[in-house]
Amino acid sequence: MFKNVIKGAVIGVANVIPGISGGTLALILGIYEKLTESIGEFFNVTRKKKVEYIIFLSQIMIGAGVGILIFAKLIEFLFKNHYEGTSFFFLGVIIASLPAIMHHKDKIHPKKNEVILFLIGGLIPLVLFFYQSFIKVSAVDGIDGTISGFYIIKLFLCGIIAGGTMVIPGISGSLILMILGEYYNVLGFINNFKIFPMGMFAVGAAVGIFIFAKVMDKFLKRHKDETLYFILGIVTLSLLEMWPGVTLNISNIVLDMIVFCTGIFIVTRVRNIKIKR
Repeated sequence: MFKNVIKGAVIGVANVIPGISGGTLALILGIYEKLTESIGEFFNVTRKKKVEYIIFLSQIMIGAGVGILIFAKLIEFLFKNHYEGTSFFFLGVIIASLPAIMHHKDKIHPKKNEVILFLIGGLIPLVLFFYQSFIKVSAVDGIDGTISGFYIIKLFLCGIIAGGTMVIPGISGSLILMILGEYYNVLGFINNFKIFPMGMFAVGAAVGIFIFAKVMDKFLKRHKDETLYFILGIVTLSLLEMWPGVTLNISNIVLDMIVFCTGIFIVTRVRNIKIKR
């Protein structure tokens, strides 16, 4: 139980940070398939299985809530004050975790259609990356203003889109929210405990998560290797979104390399412990 709560906390923190994919971390932590199955198959299984799914999802949700409320402030501080170093740490973590994604596939060598799916998957973060480069994202301050019925509908729809993308590894739900112009508003609703708009967004996110999880669960069961190559394409090219650039002085470059290698070391060490067990 405690392990699942911790994993949920990691996913919760990831979903607050633009450019970091909660779906990717769920995959790295080894719970992605169970997560999509628990949500996607919930209404199609026996009562005993439903209870198992509820316990598992409750543990993940509690962890995610704790992660968002407690650790998000720390991560936000690190990104604001040590953006470059923090980004390089997460780059190291994700790069070192890429082999873990393909560990789940059935066949050793990719087929032609799997390579094509890898390339198609890679196009998605590329499009988002270049689109983000051409738009100006600002902190839209609608938190203290009057919330209209139209805005509530918009929040609900943004919740569906953000929630759905949170399920797909390699795509950051927070980044999508930023592109939609609602990232700072949603953070404001959470920090200021604006229950109604926060609730509408949460309901939309739950709908999006359910729909996308059901789709991903079907694909993983019927076309496992093809789906994994598609996901790998998204995750690999999504690293572009996280690239922070490099400050050209020796001390910064050395520090970036240290935190980058630390991220790789931690993931490699954890994977080796799992293999030994």
